[in-house]
Amino acid sequence: MLETDFNRWNDELTVPPVRDSLRLCDYLPAELPAEFLKYSGLPPELLSYTWLVEKHYDSIARWATAVVSAERASLPVDFFVNAISDAHNYDRALRAAEALQTKPLLRRDIPERITRWEGKGTKRNRSVQPAPSIHTHEVPYVLVEKEFEWDRTTPADAVEATARLLEVEAPDKLWIAEYVEEREVIEPAAREAASSPASRSWDPIIYAQYGDWHVEVARWD
Repeated sequence: MLETDFNRWNDELTVPPVRDSLRLCDYLPAELPAEFLKYSGLPPELLSYTWLVEKHYDSIARWATAVVSAERASLPVDFFVNAISDAHNYDRALRAAEALQTKPLLRRDIPERITRWEGKGTKRNRSVQPAPSIHTHEVPYVLVEKEFEWDRTTPADAVEATARLLEVEAPDKLWIAEYVEEREVIEPAAREAASSPASRSWDPIIYAQYGDWHVEVARWD
C-alpha cells in the first residue's frame, strides 16, 4: 500500500460515523434520558423526536446534558428547558414550512392590522392594490382569530394543504385569521358585528401553531 493510500484510508477511519436519525434516545448516554425527563418536565416524546436540522439536534443534546448538570449542582434548569422547548417547536414548524414551501414566523410577526386602498370601481384583489387617487381611500382592517372549521367558501386547495401538513408534522393548534374592516372604534359589540357574514373581510388564512411558532398553511380571497 502506498503512503498516500494509507493516509487516505487512515483519514476515513477518523471521520465521525454518519448518524442515520437525529434522536436523543439513540445517542444520549444510557443513564441521562430518565434524569433529563425527571428534571425538565418535558414530554417523553421529545426523546424519540427526529430532528430535521442536525445543528438543532447537536444543541439540544448538549442542553439536555446541561439540564442534568444544573440540577445536580442545585442550579435553575428552566434556562435550558425553555430553550429546548422553543428549539423543538421551531424544528417542527420548520419541517411543516418546508413541506408547504414557506417559512415559520412568530405570532407577534403576524400583522394585527392592515390597510387597503379602496374606492369606486376598484376590484378586491389582495395581490394588486389600486393606486391612491381622489377616487380611492385607505380602509383599515383588523385581524380576527376564528375557529378552525370548514364551510362552503373554503377552497379544496386549502383542505389539501392542511391534509399535507398533517402528514408531515401535526401542529399544536390550527386556526383561521381573517382581516375584518375596522369600525370607527372597535368595541366588543362592534367586533362581534364585524364578524358577521355581511361584514367586509380579506384573506382568510389558515395557520398551524407550534408553540410560539406559526406556519401559514393556506389563504384565499
